[in-house]
Amino acid sequence: MPRESSYCVSPEQGAHIREFPRHGQGLHQAGIAVILDTVFNHTSEGNHLGPAINFKGLCNEIAYHLVPSDRQYYMDYSGCGNTVNCNHPVVHKFIVECLEFWVKQMHVDGFRFDEGSILSRGVDGAPMAHPPVVWSIELNESLLDAKVIAEAWDAAGLYQIGYFPGYRWAEWNGRFRDDIRRFVRGDPGLVGAVASRIGGSSDIYQSSGHLPINSINFVTCHDGFTLNDLVSYKLEAQRGQWRGEPGRHQREPELELRDGRGERRPEHRGIAGPPNPQLRGHPAAGPRRAHDSLRRRGAPDPEGQTTMPTARTTRSVGSTGACSRGMAACCVSGS
Repeated sequence: MPRESSYCVSPEQGAHIREFPRHGQGLHQAGIAVILDTVFNHTSEGNHLGPAINFKGLCNEIAYHLVPSDRQYYMDYSGCGNTVNCNHPVVHKFIVECLEFWVKQMHVDGFRFDEGSILSRGVDGAPMAHPPVVWSIELNESLLDAKVIAEAWDAAGLYQIGYFPGYRWAEWNGRFRDDIRRFVRGDPGLVGAVASRIGGSSDIYQSSGHLPINSINFVTCHDGFTLNDLVSYKLEAQRGQWRGEPGRHQREPELELRDGRGERRPEHRGIAGPPNPQLRGHPAAGPRRAHDSLRRRGAPDPEGQTTMPTARTTRSVGSTGACSRGMAACCVSGS
């Protein structure tokens, strides 16, 4: 049950669990699917200094990955103080039954799994080729029509883009995000990489038997900088402030560098501040530059005419055998 009571009409009556399905029904009538962001990689109990709320008191050695040499301490693959032991049989059962509840009773359409690679770690913490909980979710009849989307990495360096276990799992394509953002920011030497991303990322997915439809193409999410901020401001790490809007972005540099991944630093290319598309060379022209480049590389233009791909584009994306599917995925995710 959601803990954010401000979304509930009658929270004082404990109406959350009755209101949520009606909320979802309204979204469905508007043609909007409900994807639930789930966090099975850690809990709010934190490390050995954190509170005992539930699992620590009930089944600490089952629920969490503990340091083998001193089991009062917690393995921190999540970056949040503890790591849920997802492939222990008891925890495995708990996770699957949670998902079944949300599909059957709350009528959600799918799930996004935060730090989903932790679902592939065995009881010893090592990645498994065929993690039971991942395959149980994939093959579960109650979840057959549910969309399952993995953030295919974790905070301990496991990075599974292109080879996350299972075949119907979609993955957040972090390389699509990073390549497109760098391209829009104006970084050089990215034409071939961008062509591969738009063409379905065959260099990532083909060798493992996956398809372009396994890729969730996105450019921004709940952490890191927005695409506008990426090209409008520059972080001065020495002073901890933003160029572009003095006084509005005075923050500690350490806090800023924890917001998303460090390599996605913003860069205003010498012209700072809110977008001014009329100003030639302003970074706000970056998204327009990306659109123009896509048109030149084979995407349909607004008049319905199509510019033929260059030979370099053909080499980059032709091996997928499914360039149109990759392009469709790109366009849908960007809408």
